[in-house]
Amino acid sequence: MTAQKDLAGRKAIVTGSATGLGRSIALKLAERGADVIINCARSVEDGEATAADCQALGSQSRLVQADVSTEEGCRKLADAATQAGR
Repeated sequence: MTAQKDLAGRKAIVTGSATGLGRSIALKLAERGADVIINCARSVEDGEATAADCQALGSQSRLVQADVSTEEGCRKLADAATQAGR
């Protein structure tokens, strides 16, 4: 069965997406055509792997390392989203 690309052209930010549930959500969004901003605070290697897996699905994904429990981290993530076109 071919995955629907009903999210093509859409942007998504998934916090905590280097591993676990966040990673699964990011991959599903990428599979459905969304461009995904992968976010992690510490697991950079895992985040890079998630971004690469999303890119392999055709997503314009990128990793943003930022701790979203801080104001600075939230701004960094928001700036990345703005640069991505949203």
